[in-house]
Amino acid sequence: MVLDLGLPDIDVQALIGRIRELSPVPIVVLSSRGDEAAKVMALDAGADDYVTKPVDAAQLMARLGAALRHRLQT
Repeated sequence: MVLDLGLPDIDVQALIGRIRELSPVPIVVLSSRGDEAAKVMALDAGADDYVTKPVDAAQLMARLGAALRHRLQT
């Protein structure tokens, strides 16, 4: 799953926590925010990776593949 921190009217941290309660699906956060606090918040909430925009499609696919492999190992 790819989540954007810029979703309107949604607390992404709470959303990540809720997804984690329901599913082991890999979560990669995609955001234009590159500050450390945003990265730490998303990762602490349960995201598997954090990618800042703009991002190359091949890099995003590689990160999604890595997150999926890690989730399948657990």
